Amino acid sequence: MLKFTFLIRKIEKAGGAAKICGGGGKTKGTGMLLVYTNSSLKEFFIRYNLSYSKVILGGEGVREE
Repeated sequence: MLKFTFLIRKIEKAGGAAKICGGGGKTKGTGMLLVYTNSSLKEFFIRYNLSYSKVILGGEGVREE
């Protein structure tokens, strides 16, 4: 398993920003990275065999009418 700090440095070099969320990945499945970038990092995630989910921020949230 790759260390999050290694991944963060690679993401920053590619022009993005990343933050550790959760347990920080000390054991499998305990953490995740929140990544922001203006460009696609799809090839980066494929290269390191990482799963990802694209999130679009700023949309309307859930509301009760």
